[in-house]
Amino acid sequence: KNRDSLSRAISVTVVRLPGGEVAAVETAIPGPAVNVQGRIDHLAAAAAQSHQQQLDRAAQGLASRRFACVAREQASDEAPVSASSGSSELQVFRLLLIPEVERASS
Repeated sequence: KNRDSLSRAISVTVVRLPGGEVAAVETAIPGPAVNVQGRIDHLAAAAAQSHQQQLDRAAQGLASRRFACVAREQASDEAPVSASSGSSELQVFRLLLIPEVERASS
């Protein structure tokens, strides 16, 4: 259910982005490897589902917009949540959503 909500949010965000802008979805990397892998899988599956939704909408003649994804690990733009972690930078897995310049018309 959460994946469906995330994929819908990605779809709506990508369709509404002004030309030349990108959006990002990210998850924190700290934690047990199995949890991190699960969160990354969740993001990737939601992006794939959103991509399919965009293709389906385009086939129906509805507003849609294809997009590319770039995945990377990087330091977060946000301050660390907890100073007790001992780390001054929070590492995140970021998925950049890069929409095509022109919206698909059908």
